[in-house]
Amino acid sequence: MEHNENLLYSSVIDQSTVIASIPGLVYVRDWITSEEEETLLNFIDQQSWDTVQPTIKRRVQQYGYTFIHKTQQMQLDDSTPPMPEELNFIRERLVHQGFPKLPDQLIVNEYLPGEGISPHHDKTYCFGEAVASISLGSSCGFDFVHPETLEKRSILMERRALIILTGDARYVWKHGIDRATIDVFGGQEFIRDRRVSLTF
Repeated sequence: MEHNENLLYSSVIDQSTVIASIPGLVYVRDWITSEEEETLLNFIDQQSWDTVQPTIKRRVQQYGYTFIHKTQQMQLDDSTPPMPEELNFIRERLVHQGFPKLPDQLIVNEYLPGEGISPHHDKTYCFGEAVASISLGSSCGFDFVHPETLEKRSILMERRALIILTGDARYVWKHGIDRATIDVFGGQEFIRDRRVSLTF
């Protein structure tokens, strides 16, 4: 195969091994149905996207609270939409899944093929002890990087899957998405499409 800088190569064959190796990492395949995925995407695409914050290159929607990327602080005012009733079933299901409380904040991110986000910790003074994310529309490679050893471990974040970060997965390992159009796992190529993530 010819080298392509858009390919994200991974030696991960059985990602359950990676998941088990990072304390506090929970991954659930097909956490929502294809019908629920379609309903969520239709609802999201009917809402307004935030294109005001110049530091964000991707489109976002925020509910409950607004995370200001420039100041790295949370903001609550009348301009922040409340948590949508249409997502109550997701919030309640998260609690049944073990999320510590009913989520009161949501960031919706849109990633087009080739877009990603650098390895990071979600701000501990803004977000709670658990962070959950659901992938809609497409799969993508999801990387974990240890800040001291720089060891990188990757999983395939499949569409309709849920990931929850607590403990070391939340506070020690950084997580990010490589800027690629194709992810390769176990010798199989996964072509990225438009992807929307719901992060609570």
